[in-house]
Amino acid sequence: QERLAAETTEERAARLQQMSELQQERLAAETTEERAARLQQMSELQQERLAAETTEERVARLQRMSERQRERLAAETTDERAARLQHDQESHRGAQSDLPLFEQPAVRARMSKFHAYLAALESPRCTTYSEAFPGLQLRSQSTECLRCSRDKPTPKLYSIANNMDPGLVPPQLQVRQTSCFMSYCHTTSVILLFLV
Repeated sequence: QERLAAETTEERAARLQQMSELQQERLAAETTEERAARLQQMSELQQERLAAETTEERVARLQRMSERQRERLAAETTDERAARLQHDQESHRGAQSDLPLFEQPAVRARMSKFHAYLAALESPRCTTYSEAFPGLQLRSQSTECLRCSRDKPTPKLYSIANNMDPGLVPPQLQVRQTSCFMSYCHTTSVILLFLV
């Protein structure tokens, strides 16, 4: 530390140049596996650092990033600005497609992810009123939902004994129900794509 404090500006510049050259040589010599491992480690360290930062540190970091961006934009020449804007337009144009929204690859990938999420949802069934849907909470050690478990009169309000079970859905409505559900899923996934 004493040596670093005593070095001149020229010595410091030479030391940093030498360190930069050594770093470039090391990066040029690394294998694909070493590079992947290094980038993975850097990503994990960055995630840990971001997860551990306080609200004040986050605000300060974002403020510094914003100031650096403003300085960079203020310092760019007219040609650099034109090149940047041209690049932004081309990348934006490349991201768009002549395909309809639901046929674009990125949209289809998000829709697939959404449909996989829906398919993975579990639908517990309440034995009292024969209904099942995602998010239905059953009492622990029971197949009865919380609403039915709180219902004290006999027969229970939504029970089969009280003629509240409509029975099986007729085949005519099953087709309609499926198509409505698929339409709902498709519309919801498109809406979610815009929200994400």
